[in-house]
Amino acid sequence: MPTQFESLARYVLALVVICLVLGGVYNLGVVSSLGQPEYFYLLSYLDHINSAVMSGGVVIFVLFLVYGVWLVISPLAARLAALFRLDRLKFEISARLIAAVALGFLVARYLLKARGFVSGDFNTGVTTLVVFVAAGLLLLKFASRPDTDSAVLATLFAAIAAFVLGGSWVDAARANKGPFPLIEADRSVTAKGFKTFSEYTLAIERDGAVVVLRSRDIKKITVAGPAPAEAATGSVRPQQGAQRK
Repeated sequence: MPTQFESLARYVLALVVICLVLGGVYNLGVVSSLGQPEYFYLLSYLDHINSAVMSGGVVIFVLFLVYGVWLVISPLAARLAALFRLDRLKFEISARLIAAVALGFLVARYLLKARGFVSGDFNTGVTTLVVFVAAGLLLLKFASRPDTDSAVLATLFAAIAAFVLGGSWVDAARANKGPFPLIEADRSVTAKGFKTFSEYTLAIERDGAVVVLRSRDIKKITVAGPAPAEAATGSVRPQQGAQRK
């Protein structure tokens, strides 16, 4: 009889493939949120396979964190349901209903954002939370009672969660008020936020400009004050589209 380790080892290759797919979607969300298509070369799997696997690992970790929190609170929810006699209702939430509610929220989010009714920071944070909760619930439903609907919809929402998480990183970096990281490379850059790929590091400067540095050229990354002087940074802003060597 195979041991538990041997049983799990069968799924290692599948897990790597899932990490590659989710990591690619995550990186796609990062680059597409910049609004500058010339940076799509950062998604090259030949050069950035490590970044894709690590990014996919982040998505899977957060999904299982949501899954774990639900497992902790579900016994308490069951006791409360029994206390208030809600368990007599004997109803189940279908995977399609979970997906419909989450997708309906996403549509409403974009409509409200287009009309300026909801602030960008609130919109991004709530959207990320809703998508990950939906993906976690679908994962929980599939684990408790495997079926095709739960499997397909959980995979779909995992990809959506990866894309939204990548985009939320860009929004959070642009909204950062300090302290800012100071990246010392062939040119010094005071950035609101940065993301390191395998070969390149992508940084968003205080004025919103996007800078791409070769990761191997970075000598040190420190934390600067909330409003460092321009003279201290010595930044030389490159022309757009000319960052790649």
